[in-house]
Amino acid sequence: MLTCGTTRPTTNEQESGGIAVRNLFRVAERNLDVPVRPTPQTSHRAAYVYWHTVATLTTAFRDLYLTHHRNADQEPPA
Repeated sequence: MLTCGTTRPTTNEQESGGIAVRNLFRVAERNLDVPVRPTPQTSHRAAYVYWHTVATLTTAFRDLYLTHHRNADQEPPA
């Protein structure tokens, strides 16, 4: 994963960040698929777990985005 520091991320860190984004994207896509969404017949527990998962994925995307932008802001000018 990307580190918070003044150095540029290495190729491995950039690749692992890309892998993290792709993995998050796959999980989000799977959870947002119509057959997986809660219906009126879904139990309250199952609906809660579903929406909690969606919220957790949203938070993970936000954290990756903020980490990336913080690192970009900390890079020394070329």
